[in-house]
Amino acid sequence: MDQLSGSDVGSDDEHHDTKTQQVLRRLHVSQYVSYFAKGVYRCPFCTRRLGGTDFNCLVTHAENIGNTFHKVGTTVNPYSFRAKHKALGMNLRNFQRVEIAAGRMPPLKPKVPKRSNKWRQSQMG
Repeated sequence: MDQLSGSDVGSDDEHHDTKTQQVLRRLHVSQYVSYFAKGVYRCPFCTRRLGGTDFNCLVTHAENIGNTFHKVGTTVNPYSFRAKHKALGMNLRNFQRVEIAAGRMPPLKPKVPKRSNKWRQSQMG
């Protein structure tokens, strides 16, 4: 019977966290290509076109991919792809907090909860 060593247990999660921390350190020292070029925010880790070109669209893109499993090509490691986006999202949120505290970025507006069509119809009469 084969025995698993302690390093094999949960290795996907461990590798994901390790990769996220590595990418986060590299983002802090600006080792990756800038995510802001020619007046447009873009993802340095994929070639997908973002729905919008502003800061919040990039943050949403990075956090969504970092927290879910998206389809990627067969040549792309999905755990690494996800870890890179998660690190980018963390870095951008931290940057946003610093900029808001310094007064260089407007404070976040809370999202208005979405109401159902049935609720709207009852309000309109």
